[in-house]
Amino acid sequence: MAAYPVLLKHIVSGNWTNASASAFANFYTEMSKNCKHILCFQKPIHLVILTHVKFAGPHFSAYEEEETPVPHLISLAKGVVLEIGPGSGTQLPRFNAEAVTRVYGIEPNGTFIPILAAKAAALPELKDKYTIIHAAFENFEILEDHGVVEGSVDTVVCMQVLCSVDNLPTTCKSIHALLKPGGHLLFWEHQNSSDMLTNWMQRIWNLVRRPLMGGCYLDRDIESAISKAGEWEVVEMGRDGVEGYDLMPRTWGCLRKLG
Repeated sequence: MAAYPVLLKHIVSGNWTNASASAFANFYTEMSKNCKHILCFQKPIHLVILTHVKFAGPHFSAYEEEETPVPHLISLAKGVVLEIGPGSGTQLPRFNAEAVTRVYGIEPNGTFIPILAAKAAALPELKDKYTIIHAAFENFEILEDHGVVEGSVDTVVCMQVLCSVDNLPTTCKSIHALLKPGGHLLFWEHQNSSDMLTNWMQRIWNLVRRPLMGGCYLDRDIESAISKAGEWEVVEMGRDGVEGYDLMPRTWGCLRKLG
């Protein structure tokens, strides 16, 4: 709740860009504590419309832990790691501190930064290895200042971030370029539905959801964009929620950069 005065300050000062970012951070942080379905509908469309948002179940981190490949994927990170869009630091406890030498978390939303910093500081085995970079991923000059350049990263972590980047194909190509040959991309992302009606509903839901969820698009073909970014070896890859009626199917995987 301490973040709400910051939101009010931005509103009063007329800084609507920062106000929007702060509102998203507050919404994400508070709702994820109480709601399993706020970020991920996994029901047929008619039930989603009837129930809209179900405020029940464990927080989103517990949902990831119990029902997704996210914890497994994060445990594979090793060496020099670039975590794109760490947000409030949900993934921090899942890193294998013995396997990573340095983790750079690049986060554009300033409201998340103190939350992320506090979580990192609370992990003795990781706090000296985790560096927070307050910037957008596209700010390559800041990345270079931290030694993150082409061919320098062992692992890139993307968990629900590619849905909101400005230029998806360019971002995916940049990720591929930053990885060392043999480096790994670990991802769990939204994916457009293969069902025509559900895809149409995704586009409608975008109008409501995007302002609340940091500009997230549900209907991007992220799997295709990643595949076209460069040459990969598929170590693991899969999809969740592909039944046709799922508004938020996911694509996930561990890919190794060839070359």
